Amino acid sequence: MSDRTRQGFLRSTAVVASLTLLSRITGLLREQVRAYFLGTGMGSDAFGIAATIPNMMRRLFAEGAMTAAFLPFFSEYKDLDKSERDLFFSGFMTIFILVMLLVTALGIAFAGPLIRLMFGSGFGKVAGKVQLTIRLTQVIFPYLFFISIAAMLQATLNSYKVFGPSAFTPVLLNLTIVGVVLIFARNMTHPSYAFAIAFSIGGMLQLLFQVPWIRKFRIRFFFTLKGLKHPGVRGVFKVFLPGVLAAGVYQVNLLVSRIVAATLAQGSVASLQFSARLQEIVLGIFAVSVATVLLPALSESAASNDAVRFKDTFIHSTALVVFITLPASLGLIVLARPIVTLLYGYGHFGQRSIDMTVFALYFHASGIVFIALLRNVLQAFYARKDLKTPAIVAAIDMFIHLALCITLSRPLKQGGIALAGSISAFVNLAALSYILRRQFGRLGIRKLLASITRTGVSAVLMAIAIWLIASNWHLYNPAGRLVLGLRLFATIGAGMLVFLAVSVALHSSETSEVFDLVRSRFTPKGR
Repeated sequence: MSDRTRQGFLRSTAVVASLTLLSRITGLLREQVRAYFLGTGMGSDAFGIAATIPNMMRRLFAEGAMTAAFLPFFSEYKDLDKSERDLFFSGFMTIFILVMLLVTALGIAFAGPLIRLMFGSGFGKVAGKVQLTIRLTQVIFPYLFFISIAAMLQATLNSYKVFGPSAFTPVLLNLTIVGVVLIFARNMTHPSYAFAIAFSIGGMLQLLFQVPWIRKFRIRFFFTLKGLKHPGVRGVFKVFLPGVLAAGVYQVNLLVSRIVAATLAQGSVASLQFSARLQEIVLGIFAVSVATVLLPALSESAASNDAVRFKDTFIHSTALVVFITLPASLGLIVLARPIVTLLYGYGHFGQRSIDMTVFALYFHASGIVFIALLRNVLQAFYARKDLKTPAIVAAIDMFIHLALCITLSRPLKQGGIALAGSISAFVNLAALSYILRRQFGRLGIRKLLASITRTGVSAVLMAIAIWLIASNWHLYNPAGRLVLGLRLFATIGAGMLVFLAVSVALHSSETSEVFDLVRSRFTPKGR
């Protein structure tokens, strides 16, 4: 990868990461509002499951497999004649819109039987919990339609190297939920209804916000059923089918974890989701940002048969992902209790809720690096229109996850469910990495291992430093929230300085790249 290409990759990643950071901050605010109004009680568990099902189907039908199948094909058509591009886009979107309308309608109609079948045995122990979950699911389901169409617009913009608008749309969702809940929650029969209504409104805003940028590229949409015969559209769905199996396996894993959690003590589902939100902050800020930028870059390399550029881009992105996620993972483990206490410990979120969430977070945080690297490896397969291999590996991994969920949830409760996800992500990563190595030959692993070793040493020394500071400042038994917040931010800042200082001393190339990127963004042009 040339210096110019590398800097372009970093700049695009920085844009997405900055906006994703904003979305994760507002997402955290959303979860804090949920913690305040719902805690880990019946309403929180019910809303958690109601939001899980449409989100699960969103990832199944839109994000992930479908965008991975669509983007490489659109990348080929966008450089052809405008009429050909618009015909492909309109043909695909017509079919996709009709399918998502049908799926959404079926989801609303069959929400009752679905909830009773999957969660009736666990939720049925609490009066009214099953009925509340069903009603919330029906209210949230229109969100699936809006966010699925929005995901395809995002893939379209990403193919033009436009990442900002799509990366900003989750902020609209989060702010919508916070606003609607704060204004209307107290006037509803149950505050959880405000969360469900806001989800659907936020999904519509995510879709509408991207439309002006689509029009900027003069992409025209018109209703046509010719996509059924269009070779490009048929190619997308041909690639998508194995991919949806892989995505489906992941969603089955998620669903299994929720079903098992529903059989445990009340609050287990909610505590897992509160913990997962903190895991997603780390993954979303950088790992997802890298993966978002990586797929178009790898797709172009694959389309031009540039194997050297393909490998170099992949290895470079992998080193960057480890450089960010490893110290974040260790830091989250060491500071789990003060972080959960500061962010969630309000209103109905009492000491029991804190303890349950902290315990789950230990195991969620341990899998951050594996999940982040797995997303990177998946992009390498998707860019080459190979969704079949990840599907096969994921299907095998599904049984491992199921066995681990059931086995580990007995001694470790919700922590065992979180640990099962981390272990299965590692197994999936190891298998796909081995296959990728067999397909491509040498990838430059020695150079990558040297980089990971330097990052690992820096991260471990950082973890030791923040543990010593946290212990001396009594962050694990805080006296007051203001003092806790100030000391926690100071501890995190000190840990970052230790990590960067050791990385510089070890001549980590990732450190210099990040410094160069920051310097270039604040240096006036022409100098």
